[in-house]
Amino acid sequence: MWRVVDRDRVFLESHIAVAQALRVVHAPATDSGPHWIKAAAHARTSAELGRIIAGLTADRERDRSGPELAELLCAYGRKGAPNVRNAVIGAGFACTW
Repeated sequence: MWRVVDRDRVFLESHIAVAQALRVVHAPATDSGPHWIKAAAHARTSAELGRIIAGLTADRERDRSGPELAELLCAYGRKGAPNVRNAVIGAGFACTW
């Protein structure tokens, strides 16, 4: 029998790994931020969401793009799943919905 793959878990971990790799190579937060958002769409637990919020918070703190990162992530939050919105708000972005 084929083993069922937990796709949400695979996608969650993949997007987190990409976001972290982008941070390691000092890519702009506007590049890594969307991967945290994509991970949030696959989060199932509060612990997973907490990891994403921590990553987004770190991106917000290192960001040098001015309002660009906040505008980008708030746009995702506006149209995204509840976990996406919760991650953006939890990371301290002041969005107007």
